[in-house]
Amino acid sequence: MLVRITVLILIFACSSVGFSQDAKLFDWKKLEVSKLKAKVDTVNEITFDTPVFTAKQKELAGKKVLLKGFLNVIEGKEGESNLYLLQRYDQSDYGPEYPLDAIVEVIFKKSPSKFKANDKRVVQGVLVLNDDDFMHPFYILEKAKLKK
Repeated sequence: MLVRITVLILIFACSSVGFSQDAKLFDWKKLEVSKLKAKVDTVNEITFDTPVFTAKQKELAGKKVLLKGFLNVIEGKEGESNLYLLQRYDQSDYGPEYPLDAIVEVIFKKSPSKFKANDKRVVQGVLVLNDDDFMHPFYILEKAKLKK
């Protein structure tokens, strides 16, 4: 009987540890960029600012993260598009001066069907760092899905 209880406790503890690691929200502060550098796009003949990622930020590339923020569709209609923005702050808090490191482009595996624009939602995906394409934010979440 004691062995059975011990085994059950171990199974529960192991499954709880796995769940808590998967369910832990990522801290937006880890994405804050303190330094920008000018980069020239010779094709489009423009100069734009790109982030200088820290060593710790570079370690996050390709890792699965869980972010909570305000979700909005970039193109198409909600429920039909796979391309969204997740923002750390409500857009109305900042207007046009929105911090660039507080925006993550989200590419869903499958378009989320039920949510309202500017809803605060939790999204899980693989983090991509972007320091060379001015058409996208500094961060992109690929293979994303909404979490409950």
